[in-house]
Amino acid sequence: MLPEVFAPTGHVALVFTDIPNSTHLWEVNPGMATAIRMHNTLLRRHLRLCGGYEVKNEGDAFMCSFPTSLAAVWWCLTIQVELLNEQWPLEILECRDGKPIYDEKGHLLACGLSVRMGIHSGTPLCETDATTNHMDYFGPMVNLSARISSNALGGQIMCSLDIVREINAKVFESEEETEYSKLQTSQAIEGIRDLGVSVISVGEVKLKDIELPEILHVLYPHHLEGRNGLEEPPADPST
Repeated sequence: MLPEVFAPTGHVALVFTDIPNSTHLWEVNPGMATAIRMHNTLLRRHLRLCGGYEVKNEGDAFMCSFPTSLAAVWWCLTIQVELLNEQWPLEILECRDGKPIYDEKGHLLACGLSVRMGIHSGTPLCETDATTNHMDYFGPMVNLSARISSNALGGQIMCSLDIVREINAKVFESEEETEYSKLQTSQAIEGIRDLGVSVISVGEVKLKDIELPEILHVLYPHHLEGRNGLEEPPADPST
């Protein structure tokens, strides 16, 4: 049995996730209830394996915290891979949002529920709820993390420059280490290397309600880099 994961404090990495177009799917797709249960189980199972902490879950959206940036990256990459291995309900696979998509070589790029993710690191205000005894996080760093996630498309992991610096320092060993590099665990580093990670620059992006533009990058498991450039499907009234 895996040990209990305690809420990290101080300098942490936050991940926000959600399912684009989920409101429409709930309204018209009878497979959505089963699919969401599968989605939630998958995210929670690997969250504990990667040392993450579930802050809150609202509908199809998760907010999670991690003691290190690379633990967060490891979890996000793992989830994107494992989502393709789920046995999704036929109703999901037959709708526009969940139909299988292949690259020109016949490799599966997307299938079933599509999840967008955003990662940012920093030092938020940490407070334990007196009623639930559950940790929550507040402040500008949290707001920025949420905005980074909302800028991603389904199947993408959007992240801030600080996250990429840790990847470069510890996974690729192509950049000098940061003050937090020594905290990154060998388990997370090797987990990322095993999956492979592609880092694609988005450039400066003006995020809603954030004063200064942020330099953003998209991460993909290496064999899913072909997702880059795929457009998010519009809502389909017939699904």
